[in-house]
Amino acid sequence: MPRLLILGATGFIGSEIASALIADGHDVRLAARDLDYGRRLFPDADWRLADLNRLTAQGDWAPLLEGVDIVVNAAGLLQSAPGDDVTRVQRDAVMALGEACRDTGVSRIVQISAAGVAGNDSDFMTSKAEADSALLAGPVPAIVLRPGLVIGRNAYGGTQLIRMAAALPFGLFPPLGAPIRCIALADVVAAVRLAVAADPPPDAPVDLVGEETHALPGIIAAHRRWLGLRDWRRPMRLPRPFLTVAMRASDALGLLGWRSPLRSNAVAALANGVEGDAAATRTWLDRAPLTLDQTLAAMPSGKQDRLMAWATALLPAALLALGIMWLVSGIATLADIDRASAIMRQTGIGAGASWWLTFGGAVADIALALMLAVRRWVRPALMGMVLLAGGYLLLGTVLLPALWADPLAPLAKVLPSIVLALLILPMMEKR
Repeated sequence: MPRLLILGATGFIGSEIASALIADGHDVRLAARDLDYGRRLFPDADWRLADLNRLTAQGDWAPLLEGVDIVVNAAGLLQSAPGDDVTRVQRDAVMALGEACRDTGVSRIVQISAAGVAGNDSDFMTSKAEADSALLAGPVPAIVLRPGLVIGRNAYGGTQLIRMAAALPFGLFPPLGAPIRCIALADVVAAVRLAVAADPPPDAPVDLVGEETHALPGIIAAHRRWLGLRDWRRPMRLPRPFLTVAMRASDALGLLGWRSPLRSNAVAALANGVEGDAAATRTWLDRAPLTLDQTLAAMPSGKQDRLMAWATALLPAALLALGIMWLVSGIATLADIDRASAIMRQTGIGAGASWWLTFGGAVADIALALMLAVRRWVRPALMGMVLLAGGYLLLGTVLLPALWADPLAPLAKVLPSIVLALLILPMMEKR
């Protein structure tokens, strides 16, 4: 069998492709930029580091391509953020890959693109389109697969937004009515399997889309039924100005590393609709693609899916509430530090030491609250909150047990903040 390199092997689509090709017995090399996570997914695989932000020159690819016969590119980036550039990842790196494959003896490239690249001027779509054209015109035979809205067991981007909306106790539909064609992740994997073996490869992109079109409210309603929740009695349409505000706020938070499903590229992809040639999909698969209902029925939901969808919808509010609590606590202490330090003096600690301990605790509270705003600092902030709140609770219990009987319950109120931080912590995993 030929040796395969799978790029983006820890991603939503890439991990499923990797699992399938490994199960088929292929000699596979996996590449991603989070090797620690990748090795937990596929501990026996040959893993290589590949950050496409840094692979934009032809020579950068040589170590990854050594001994490789076929490259499957499932890497992608929905929207630029600090350290991540859509054009570099989806156009520049892929063009460099095409040239490098010629010099290293790679016989084929399978590119996972996106349906609807024509007529969409977002940097996500334009970079995909330019890379697709370069590969098809390049020196190495390439198969470009363009899936529609991919529906799978996990969720990311637009599908994450759909599940969040489906979990809400009230029906709230975004004002997006353009037709959308979905495709099962299982059909995308089947298409890649065929692409690896196709001979000769087609000379044009292959759309991977379902034969049905859906409006977004219908897709959300289908996911609500999949989650096992009752239909809404009176669903409402979200006013477009509210969506615009949420989208702009999400883009601003993207500068701090947050990858919200409400960012402009994700919303634009749904707003513009997702179209494609369903006949080409049927021809490529040699069968009809799965419908949305068939896709959802093939992966029955459970309690964990309902909990995760609801928790994801509440996550911004939970982080905001936790941040406000710690920020207000720190500011209030600094505003009346003499009174706050007087409580410390009741333990027998001297006036000077009490003041500095109170001041240090207030500054730590404010610092931890502000850290929650930056995505890569959230996990350290949450762990810091658990440790610091636990320290407050322990010292208060040992040194001032009477605080447990205080009518304002200062020690009892620490407990919910610890539990909330611990609940949020596992949701901060990237995948």
